[in-house]
Amino acid sequence: MFNLKKALCFALILCFLVTTVLAACSKSEEPLNVNTGGGQYLPDDVLIDSLEARRFVSDEVPAMNFNGAEFRIVTQTHESGNIIQEEATGDTIKDVIYERTVAVEDRFNIKFVLIPDTYWENNNYVTKVVMANEDAFDFFYGQGVSTSEVVLKKLMLSWEYIPYVDFSKPWWSSSTVDDLSVLGKTYLAIGDFSLSSQTTTYCMYYNKMHAERYMLPDMYDVVKKGQWTADKLLELTKDIYEDLNGDGVKDSEDFFGYSGSPLSPINAFLQSFDNPIMKKDETGIPQVVLKTPKMTDLIEKLKYLHFENPGSWCDKNDDYSKGNSGSVLFVGSRCIFITGGLNYGFRALEEDYGIIPYPKWDEIQDRYKTMSDGGMSLFAIPITASNLEMIGAVTEVLNAESWKYLMPAYYDIALKVKSVRDEQSIEMIELIMDGRVYDFGYTFDNWQGMGFVVEWLLRSEQSFETWYAANETKALTHYTKMVNVFLGIED
Repeated sequence: MFNLKKALCFALILCFLVTTVLAACSKSEEPLNVNTGGGQYLPDDVLIDSLEARRFVSDEVPAMNFNGAEFRIVTQTHESGNIIQEEATGDTIKDVIYERTVAVEDRFNIKFVLIPDTYWENNNYVTKVVMANEDAFDFFYGQGVSTSEVVLKKLMLSWEYIPYVDFSKPWWSSSTVDDLSVLGKTYLAIGDFSLSSQTTTYCMYYNKMHAERYMLPDMYDVVKKGQWTADKLLELTKDIYEDLNGDGVKDSEDFFGYSGSPLSPINAFLQSFDNPIMKKDETGIPQVVLKTPKMTDLIEKLKYLHFENPGSWCDKNDDYSKGNSGSVLFVGSRCIFITGGLNYGFRALEEDYGIIPYPKWDEIQDRYKTMSDGGMSLFAIPITASNLEMIGAVTEVLNAESWKYLMPAYYDIALKVKSVRDEQSIEMIELIMDGRVYDFGYTFDNWQGMGFVVEWLLRSEQSFETWYAANETKALTHYTKMVNVFLGIED
């Protein structure tokens, strides 16, 4: 399976090596300083396609001095620790963020300043100061679904005006251009500086001990062969049920093959089954494409999987205050498969478990797909920002440094040691990450479109056709206004 991001990474490293060798023929052997945007010779013991090799890739941002300027970031309060750390604590991830903070501040002679609050107060603040034409902040580290509100108000600057930012580099999600840009205009961007865009990526977990007990196939092998589909999940789980408490009633105290959540994780099936909300047409304009021939079957299959499959448990009464009941079963060793995010990290579970992607719709589908939770963070720049050179340079380096150091630490240390128990799961995580899609219809939804259709319908008696007929006009009106911002069309 061709992996564009890995190919680009390999090409960058190879290009660096060729350039280094040619330069060595006419220059001294003194290595360049990686902290000033250069590279270093790749040591003999570092594989060219390894995570370690990333740190030798140049970010190509020149040395600059911004004379102690503040780099002001509006963010959700709970994201503050993912942006900067004031000191080393011994925690692997926090220490890498601290080292990134110091390195970038020293490199550009800047000081990071956070303006934290809830996501709705973030939007209120941004709206207030930008509409007042105040240069009050430089960077919006905004919530994944709601930030589109300030784009709709035309308060954000297109990234084409920000120097040094190169979306073709591997530290930027390719979906920024493929899905979230329209005819060269890009108002929201996603890169590796957003740790939550990685940690909230949806995946599936499975208990290896119970999978072996029920003589299930090697799940990694099933995934690699492209056989991990909706029907395969039903086939493997339909006969797995144990009445552990002996009361003769299926309930949360029993054992199941699958336990899912009717909350946010259910929405990822729309992407994993390759049925996007919006997709660009031949002219590059996003259009609503949700209503496909398979959409009715998709909803019915999910309802059957979660509420009718004999080997499944899903609590319709789950809500965001109580959390995911499937996680409770998994931690209690009472199910084999569950849906969740990469940040679930079941450290309390004594048995080994694996991580695999959400299933495809069928084997014809070319690749596994997923999405990040709407609570993740993405990036926007206000139209009132004055120091675009600083914003561009710092932003590019923050994402590059995160790709070089933070992501390898997250893969190799936090996941492997704190959560994931085997090397093959690391391979699966990379497969999952490479399948992330940021659907225009979800990212620019702001709870006005069709981004949560699966979650709504799963607990409803409505059919998809009935729901669509009732909501089409409102959703299309919202999306049309959103696209018109990109096209420069006044409402």
